[in-house]
Amino acid sequence: MRHHAILSLTPSLMGLVLATPAWALEVDLYGQVNKGLMFLDDGVQQAWRVGDNDMSGSRVGFRGQQRLSATVTASVLLEVELQDADTTNLVTLTPPDAASPAAASLVERHARVGLNGPWGNLFIGRTTGATDGLTEMDLSDVDNLTSDVEKLGDALTFRHANTGAAIGGETVGANWSNIDGFNLLGESNDRRNLVRYETPTWQGWQASAAVANGGDADLALRYTYKNDHWQWRSGVGYINLNNTTIPGADNTTAWNAAVALRHASGWNGSASLGAIDRDNGGLEGGFYYLKAGYAGQAWAVAADYGQAQDISTLGNELTSLGLGAQRELAKGISAALTFRQFDADLATGAPTEAIRLWLLSTAIKF
Repeated sequence: MRHHAILSLTPSLMGLVLATPAWALEVDLYGQVNKGLMFLDDGVQQAWRVGDNDMSGSRVGFRGQQRLSATVTASVLLEVELQDADTTNLVTLTPPDAASPAAASLVERHARVGLNGPWGNLFIGRTTGATDGLTEMDLSDVDNLTSDVEKLGDALTFRHANTGAAIGGETVGANWSNIDGFNLLGESNDRRNLVRYETPTWQGWQASAAVANGGDADLALRYTYKNDHWQWRSGVGYINLNNTTIPGADNTTAWNAAVALRHASGWNGSASLGAIDRDNGGLEGGFYYLKAGYAGQAWAVAADYGQAQDISTLGNELTSLGLGAQRELAKGISAALTFRQFDADLATGAPTEAIRLWLLSTAIKF
C-alpha cells in the first residue's frame, strides 16, 4: 500500500516541477596564482625568497547564481586559498637561508549563500564584514600598494641599530593595522561566520551592516561616482568588537574613512585613516595612509606613505614608504615591481634599523 501511495503522488510532484520556471544554476570557476621573488633586508641580514604574494594570494573558487523569481536571485560562493610558509606576510630572516618550513595548505576564504532582491543583498556564512576593504579603496591599478601594508613583511622583526640584535615582539605586523573588518587586533582573519546585509544602491550610495558569531558587528556607508572626467569612491565605517580573543579588549570600537579619486588623464590618488578605542587600559591606536599615482592604458606607477601609532604598545610608531609599478601583459596576466621600507620609533627609545623589501611578482588570473 505504501508503494502505491508514493506512486499516487508522482503526477502532482511532476506537475510542480513542470510549473517551476526553467532557470538554471549558473556556476563559474575562477582563481589566480600570484607568486613573487623577494629580497629582504632588516639592516643586518639579507635573503632572497620565492613565495606567495599575500597582497592577493593564490586561490580558486566557485561562484554561482540562480533566479528564484523575476526579482529574486540566490547566490553561492565557495573559495579556498593556497598559501605556503614563504608568503610575503609570513616570511622571516631567521635563519636567512632556510628552506620553506612547511608545505602549502588550503584555507577556506569564503563559504556563503546569498539572496538578492529589490530590498538589497543578504549574505549568510563565512565571508567578510561590512567594513572589510574600506580603507583599501584604490583607483591606481597598482595592486601591491595598499593601506594593508603589513601583507608585505608582516613577520619581519626590527633590529637594534647599535647591537644588531632582534628586538623581541617588535615586528612590522605588531605595529600596523589598517583598521578595517574584524581583524583590528591581529586575530585570525577578517572572514567570519556572519550575516551581512547591503541596501540597494541609490544614486551611488550604499549602506551595509554585519554581525558575526560572538557579537562582533560593523557598519559602513559607501559612495561611488563617475562621469566623463572623474571617478570617485569613498566610505566611512564603524566597528565594535564584542568577542575578541585578546584579554581585556572586549567592547573595542573603531572607525575608519577613505576616499579614492582618478582623473581621465590617468592621475589618481587615495587617502584613508582610522582609530581604535580599546577598553584594556585606554590604549588608542590609529593610522593614516596616502597614495598617488599615474595609470596608462596597460601600465601604472604609484607611491604611498603611511604611519601608525600605538597599535600594540603606547608610544610605538611605524612609518611605511612604498613605490610600485605594474604592467598588464595580457588579459588576466600582470607583472609588478614593488619596494617597501619600514621604520620604527619605539617607546623604549631603542634605535632601530630600517626594514626594506623588494618584490617582483606575477599574477595570472582565470
